[in-house]
Amino acid sequence: MNKYLEKYKYLFKDHKKVVIICIILICIQGILGIASTLFSAFYGLDVAFASGELDKIVTFAVVSFIFSLTTGILFHTMYQIGLKESVKIAVNLKNKIFDKAIYLDMKYHSTHSSGGILNIIDYDTDMV
Repeated sequence: MNKYLEKYKYLFKDHKKVVIICIILICIQGILGIASTLFSAFYGLDVAFASGELDKIVTFAVVSFIFSLTTGILFHTMYQIGLKESVKIAVNLKNKIFDKAIYLDMKYHSTHSSGGILNIIDYDTDMV
């Protein structure tokens, strides 16, 4: 496994199911994107518009709309799930760092400002 991923895998150990669901949604979204492009290339240009028949053009428009709507719903669902889980991961990490910080030596706390420690706990964990 990549060294970067190995370093942070403990953050995701409680969220494996959600990560797998997001990966599946990404794959489905990619397949739908490819299918939509192929449908547009083969059916849209060659059949519907070349024939000029209104029913084929309407069919093309409806199927294209369904592809776009499905892809949009999948993206929105994946985004909402990912956003919710990323907040949970960040809060979990902040709690772990805070628990570690309160048990550090008094020497550490006397040499570091409390604002700097809070900045690390709040801002830097969000960046992770």
